[in-house]
Amino acid sequence: MLTTLPLLAAAVLAAADTTPAAHPTGDVLIVANQGDRTVHVVEAGSGRTLAVIPSAPAPHEVAVTRDGRWAVVTNYGDRTDVGHALTVIDVSTRLVARSIDLAPHRRPHGIAFLPGDSILAVTSEASRAVVLVDFRAGRVLRALQTDAQGTHILAVAGGGEKVYAANMASGTVSELDVAGGRVTRTFVVGPAAEGAAVSADGTRLWAASMGADSSYAFDTATGQRIAAVATPGQAYRVALTPDGRRALIPAPALNLLRVIDTATLRETAVALPGTPGGAVVSPDGRTAYVPLMEAGQVAVIDLATLAVTRRLPAGAGPDGIAVSTYFRR
Repeated sequence: MLTTLPLLAAAVLAAADTTPAAHPTGDVLIVANQGDRTVHVVEAGSGRTLAVIPSAPAPHEVAVTRDGRWAVVTNYGDRTDVGHALTVIDVSTRLVARSIDLAPHRRPHGIAFLPGDSILAVTSEASRAVVLVDFRAGRVLRALQTDAQGTHILAVAGGGEKVYAANMASGTVSELDVAGGRVTRTFVVGPAAEGAAVSADGTRLWAASMGADSSYAFDTATGQRIAAVATPGQAYRVALTPDGRRALIPAPALNLLRVIDTATLRETAVALPGTPGGAVVSPDGRTAYVPLMEAGQVAVIDLATLAVTRRLPAGAGPDGIAVSTYFRR
């Protein structure tokens, strides 16, 4: 079900800076803030806040189309308001375009576009499934059951044939065949398996266990675990650089980001001025953006020097974050 949100869009209009002199350039971040029910749109190069968009309770994760034009936010909800919708933001205008109702699927969390940007994959913790959504029509196509508890974060293999879903409560990652609509393999990770990322060529799956303070690499062809790395401090998420050479794993309990060479497993720890959430990497692989959840900011890390170069404004409790390259053109 697709619903327009004219009142919400109007509320954002005053916050959006759309004057010609202020036309954005470079990377633009879309940051979901759980603490104050907002989505911040921020110009990465200057740190300018381009818009502050009111949201449903506890927006969690963000996906962006390949061209950067559209951003989609999962409305997870809180203890009293169980979320079941997605908010679609037009990055070009920094306004809410519409909402997509996922009912009966509730507690949407992880989200990614499949190649071609016509279909969204969204985890539903309540349904124990990855829900496939027709983005343009705004309707649910079908649900791929994981039959696992806490289906939370997902990653899409390069061609879109497979989706990997991290099941936090079950301590596993489910490999789902999109065409067949079924689980084809289950990777055992460990307690509170909240992070998962797959290499661009689809050959390597990285997953993190907060409970075991460890992260693992798997060969997706054989299903075998090929590497294990101690990552103390609550290994919260995993992000891979576009070339697959480095894995970025935050340690919220230690206020640092681990940067691991995926070939040698050597680690460099980057100290952060706050509690990190899951990192995202710019499409050119040069920059990492890390939400600082308690500080209400986003740390910018130069991946060549591994230095924090600046801190960008966000709302309260920033968590999910995505990069739009729409204004690079």
